[in-house]
Amino acid sequence: MTKAELKKYFDEVAPQRDAWKRRNPYYYQELESLCRFFIPPDRTVLEIGCGTGDLLGAVRPRRGLGIDLSDEMVRIARAKHPGLEFRAGDMEALDLDERFDYVILSDLVGTLEDIWKAFRGLRRVVRPDTRLVVTYFNYLWAPALKLVERLGLKMGQQVENWLPLDDLENFFYLNGFETIKKGYRFLIPKRVPLLAPLVNDYLARLPGIRKLCLIEYLVVRPAPETAPAPRDHSVSVIVPCRCGKPRTNPPKLKPS
Repeated sequence: MTKAELKKYFDEVAPQRDAWKRRNPYYYQELESLCRFFIPPDRTVLEIGCGTGDLLGAVRPRRGLGIDLSDEMVRIARAKHPGLEFRAGDMEALDLDERFDYVILSDLVGTLEDIWKAFRGLRRVVRPDTRLVVTYFNYLWAPALKLVERLGLKMGQQVENWLPLDDLENFFYLNGFETIKKGYRFLIPKRVPLLAPLVNDYLARLPGIRKLCLIEYLVVRPAPETAPAPRDHSVSVIVPCRCGKPRTNPPKLKPS
């Protein structure tokens, strides 16, 4: 799917976006809770792929800026959250002259054409103390998510990239970021009284089982610039060579 086709798709589904979220409130409420855990209120926050703006509003920023590829998503977000700023834009061509305390990338990576380029562009909106909070679907859930979409239980999603957590971490590393926390959430993404809190808060944290969760997340920061250590070593360069002219007529040996 081209960037123009993706933009058209999100413009078309934007009016139904909030209705789908109301049908699955548990997942979105828990996602907001996860982001609030990492992002204190009254900070400057940039969310890329902000949709209709609810996640950005949930972290209660002092200065909040949402960027989305879809003009229609931005229009709805502006109407819902007048205290925040929203702009149409493309993460792979960020044109911002502002740095933030926190950057949110939630369920966005799958729509990117060039992940390396998109992550490289984040350098212009971060300071050394900035934190990036990244959430994405666990690729193990791809078949299940496609099934519930066909059954009409979930809004259709044009996902192009399914990446394990280690691959996401490596993409950030190659672009000058280091991981400070990573993990998984939601073995049960629907509200089931008593069972969902018990499973998601305890069972989903166990080694091995946690990698089966729906959501994987990273918290990363710009890697510190490290100067090369001073060296006291000397270097010797040895070039093997042969002095003098080679003999053209080797000496004759006398018989003994």
